[in-house]
Amino acid sequence: MRNQPQQTPGDPEAVKNNRVMVVRIMQGAFIAGLVVFAIIAAVVGAGAEAEADGAADQQAFPAEMFWIVIGALAVVAIAGAAILPGIFAKQAGATAAKTDSQTEADNAIGMAWSNLQVVRMSLLEGAGLFAAVATLISGNLLFLLPAAVFIAALVMVAPSRAKLDAFESLAKNGPPHPTAM
Repeated sequence: MRNQPQQTPGDPEAVKNNRVMVVRIMQGAFIAGLVVFAIIAAVVGAGAEAEADGAADQQAFPAEMFWIVIGALAVVAIAGAAILPGIFAKQAGATAAKTDSQTEADNAIGMAWSNLQVVRMSLLEGAGLFAAVATLISGNLLFLLPAAVFIAALVMVAPSRAKLDAFESLAKNGPPHPTAM
């Protein structure tokens, strides 16, 4: 156990640390759900592929369509990761500016950050789940590769206190001016 200063429940630092911990727990649930479903899809999909080898290949949904949808979902997830933080921060900053206390302002910004993390992770999980469903439906285990990429992306977007602090700064101060760099 690390030596950390004692924090009281109402302490803003404790609130922020707890918020990050809760979002990390949600991240673990997103990852676990996707991993478990991908494993199930692999097992069931492999059995479906073996059965389809003996029958005429009459796939109702061509594999190319699965790849197109997976690609489109990846673009949406990447675009969301790039665009949404600014939108959420701007809204949180506006809400925080209307509040009477620093605690309410910090809570508004913290809730916006938490919501942003859930939306970002949901976009990644949704794309990964679709790839796993494609495996389940088609029996093509190759669709598990994008699912694995989305699982890795979920791991890489791990919430941290530094990310919360950066979001808070963005919400309070807006984006850095291009000439300031």
